Amino acid sequence: MCGDVESASTEALTLPPGSVVGGKYQVLHQVGAGGMGAVYEARNSWTGRRVALKLLHAHRAKSEEGGRCFLREAKAASKIAHPNIIDVLDMGQDADTGALFIVQELLEGEDLGHRMAGEPRLTLREALQYVIPVMSALVAAHYMGVVHRDIKPENVFLSRSGRGGVVPKLIDFGISKILDEPGSDPSKSLTSGAVGTPEYMSPEQVRCRSDIDGRADVWSVGVMLYELASTRLPFEAPNQHLLVLAILTTPARRIESIAPWVPPGLARVIHRALETEVGDRYPSMAEFLRELIDCDLGDGVPLVRAEDRHLYMTDSRARQSVDPLLASPAAEAPAEALVPTADAPAEPTVHDRARTPTIGSPRGRQTLTEWQKPLASSWLPVIVRPQLAGIASACVVVLALAIAIVSGSLLAGRATVRAGLQRHEVRATAAAHRARMPLRGPEATVPPPIAAFDAGAVCASPRRPSPPVPATLPQAGDTLCAWDHSPAQ
Repeated sequence: MCGDVESASTEALTLPPGSVVGGKYQVLHQVGAGGMGAVYEARNSWTGRRVALKLLHAHRAKSEEGGRCFLREAKAASKIAHPNIIDVLDMGQDADTGALFIVQELLEGEDLGHRMAGEPRLTLREALQYVIPVMSALVAAHYMGVVHRDIKPENVFLSRSGRGGVVPKLIDFGISKILDEPGSDPSKSLTSGAVGTPEYMSPEQVRCRSDIDGRADVWSVGVMLYELASTRLPFEAPNQHLLVLAILTTPARRIESIAPWVPPGLARVIHRALETEVGDRYPSMAEFLRELIDCDLGDGVPLVRAEDRHLYMTDSRARQSVDPLLASPAAEAPAEALVPTADAPAEPTVHDRARTPTIGSPRGRQTLTEWQKPLASSWLPVIVRPQLAGIASACVVVLALAIAIVSGSLLAGRATVRAGLQRHEVRATAAAHRARMPLRGPEATVPPPIAAFDAGAVCASPRRPSPPVPATLPQAGDTLCAWDHSPAQ
């Protein structure tokens, strides 16, 4: 099966230091190997960035199932694009060896399984602060139609950042399931039988059901939380057959019976995630995370401060069964509430996304990154948001230009009409003036005397008395001027 990277295999794809894969990835040294292939630390000869180079064995690449699993791992991780999921930078097939390869960001640190066994021992609050960012990443994965199906402490990598913080990263999407993938049957990934790690597998995974959804990951996270809180597993048996039988037929033993220090609220949240019937569990990882954040650990300090809850809690009507509870998850020192912090990779390249949050970083609170801002009001796939933002900006610019053009046209039209009216008035005034001017030359006639003009009819006014009609021109002129300046009655 495609996820069995730890299966025994004597063949290993060994590349000596200095080998070049894909034309630009120079191998530095081998990091690990398994039944599926090998992982190397390499350097991109074009950019100089150190990367993790994961190669699939050549004989596995010839297998349809092996190639499909390897391709699914790359597609699933790159499709989600979350700061707490390992970043896939490239994929291809080497021309010389024929091996498929995946290029991922190089992580330095240890997985959560090793941290649980190390010293100093994890406190309950510190353990929860490692899990909360991973749960937020799974909310994003489920929204994008990706079910991980292999959640366990070994697949949560605590990556050391360049500034001394720790970034929990979800890794290994080799047996993930991509729901509703165009051109493929989602149930094909289950034809080879049960996949996953038995101790963390949900009952529906054990039964090899083809309708597995995000609630299988809810179960696995519940098992991981149970183990982190109590140092024990909810189901224990001397062999895998009895373990599978216990998962299918018995409820998880109460965590209070083996770890009485676990707060009742946390115990209730964990056991709801471990319900055998799918319908009795949390309907989504988002609801599971919301309940976990609200847990009271008994010390009066919330897991997430009130002013930071909006980074984890966003409303959406985009999907019926999944709440888009996605934000940039981060934590401060383990004894404090989760606080977003800014942390950039030591060697940023064009492949790097927005600054990733860290745990234990001494830097201040992180502001919303570019990909987070759309989440405050709506829920859209992460990969599509930058393109939508660009389209929206272009539409605004085009609309502004159109308004400016229309406004300019209207103003120009009004100015033209006004100028035409003014020209018409000038012409009319000139014509009237010419009509009143006396003729010159032999045909000129003397205008009739003003005494013949009926001044009484013209100057009659209801508010003023009509002046007497003058007998002679000088008297008429004097009388009219005196009447003009007389006060109104």
